Amino acid sequence: TATIRLLLYFHLWWLTSGQGKTSVAASLQSLANDTGLSKRTLQNARNVLLKRKLIATDRGGLTEAPEYRALSPWLRDAQPTAKP
Repeated sequence: TATIRLLLYFHLWWLTSGQGKTSVAASLQSLANDTGLSKRTLQNARNVLLKRKLIATDRGGLTEAPEYRALSPWLRDAQPTAKP
């Protein structure tokens, strides 16, 4: 649901931007422990957030936890335009 996606987004934002970092390595299990949600629920929410480009992931290897970045696409469009 939207509430779960919002919770995951804000949690990833807190782990990254909220702590002054650009990204954080986190497994589904660690996110499940942090949020109290099931891994499957988080996986579904993560997939929607990825599709909507609200988060990005980088994976170094098959056994490594992915690096998550919380994106703020609405800030890219908020830059002032130069006046002639």
